Amino acid sequence: MSARRFCILFSSIVAFSPALAGDKGYDAAIKKATQALKAGNLTEADKQADVAAKLEPASPQTANLRGVIAVQKKKYEDAAGRFTEAIAADEKFYPAKLNLADVFLLQGKYADARARYEELQQVDPKSELLQFKIVVTDVLDNRQSQAAQLINDMTFPGTTPAYYFARAAVLLKQSQEKQAQQYFTNARKYYDEQQCAYFMRFLQQNGLAKAATK
Repeated sequence: MSARRFCILFSSIVAFSPALAGDKGYDAAIKKATQALKAGNLTEADKQADVAAKLEPASPQTANLRGVIAVQKKKYEDAAGRFTEAIAADEKFYPAKLNLADVFLLQGKYADARARYEELQQVDPKSELLQFKIVVTDVLDNRQSQAAQLINDMTFPGTTPAYYFARAAVLLKQSQEKQAQQYFTNARKYYDEQQCAYFMRFLQQNGLAKAATK
């Protein structure tokens, strides 16, 4: 499974990827950290990150893991530093680049987030996930006409529920929750719950959807 595909499935706002080939102890630490993050056990995730750091301190995966944990703790400046460190170790490390853009969005640095997403589009121009995140960036930045144009250019139906959640994002910004809810309902008719949950969490963590929204 590629890093770009896995980032859609991981149960977090941030992107992660399978452990890089190498020491089995390192792979095991990354796997345990991933499981701990999914379970919301940040103490165990920190513990496994320490193990990974001792085994592969220079790996971009290690720095990315530290950043993932920092995001969960809402320590966004620390997270940005960790993701930047991962990119410095490997300038093509996609998960950290996506994560850094997401952190900028959480910090309200919309221009920076948009620039990072657009940079990633050069690598993955057909990514529905990136299109969706740029729409959300424009919605939060009160660039409604730009967001609407981007949605009109999205593929429908797509391979992910990105289109539905992008439409919902615009409506949620306009406090039209009932109409947005219909897009959520329709998305779940055609896409699996795991995919829909990722997009929903992204809206929730950026303040557009309520955590209780189903």
